[in-house]
Amino acid sequence: RLLSTSPSRSILLQGLAHLLRFVPPVLDISSGGHHAYLVKADGQLERLGIRKAGDIPENLPSVVAVSTGDKHSCFVQADGKLSCIGWNDHGQCDVPGDLGPVAAVSVGLSHTCAVTIVGELVCFGLRLFCNVPPDCGPVVAVSAGVQHTCAIRADGRLFCFGDAEQTHSHESVGQVVAVSAGDYHTCTLGADSKVQCFGRAGDGQCDVPADLGLAVSVSA
Repeated sequence: RLLSTSPSRSILLQGLAHLLRFVPPVLDISSGGHHAYLVKADGQLERLGIRKAGDIPENLPSVVAVSTGDKHSCFVQADGKLSCIGWNDHGQCDVPGDLGPVAAVSVGLSHTCAVTIVGELVCFGLRLFCNVPPDCGPVVAVSAGVQHTCAIRADGRLFCFGDAEQTHSHESVGQVVAVSAGDYHTCTLGADSKVQCFGRAGDGQCDVPADLGLAVSVSA
């Protein structure tokens, strides 16, 4: 409706143009409770919002990916090294010394999960939510929620662990190519380009519209 009238559309576009003048080209972005981190084109981090997830270390090497939670953030450097900053009350910022290079990272509320370059899934922080199944095999993607984590095996099968209420329905999901864990629910993008969601659904967040059609990405 806003875009249906010419004056309003003009004002909106002027506002967007003004905003975009201050947004640098970015490689990655992740938002937390009251802040966000940008990975700029030159590999440096920039924080937006309050300092709830820690100060950016000085002389930080080039960064290629970032994941931001409510109170802590982790980033992958160009050499694959994982670093975390922010609240560490459950060890969610204590990167294991033998972790080695990582390909991806996802930050939950009180835990952190990373996928190494050989496909191993490693989680650390609040132990209750870090019990990676021993037989999960190689992993290609991971997404951490508040009290649960979901990951995709190399063969496209999904597995989840943590709070039972958020993970009990994941067995019915077929092959997937993407997964996103929210606070208490999870959505997947299937190999057939269809979206499925499961977990706590009191606000309709798992009610995928019947006429949605095919999707190319999903975020919970």
